[in-house]
Amino acid sequence: MEGRRVTVEQLANGQALPGPDEPGDGLAPDRSIISRQALHAFELRFRHPQTGKPMVFEAPLPEDMALMLTLLRRYRVGGK
Repeated sequence: MEGRRVTVEQLANGQALPGPDEPGDGLAPDRSIISRQALHAFELRFRHPQTGKPMVFEAPLPEDMALMLTLLRRYRVGGK
């Protein structure tokens, strides 16, 4: 299943596109910001099925998702 493409141009919706040294300045305005499913878990916890020991796995937010959040805040939530 393919999701909806989101571009910097769409997010900006007539506002100024990112300038030099701003997040997203290297993206082509009409290219998808994330070219895959945007699914992430910062932390997963469960008990090991044999030992019962608690197990915790952590993963930082991928760069493309962090960029998307930055751009959403800038253009949709009044960011700058």
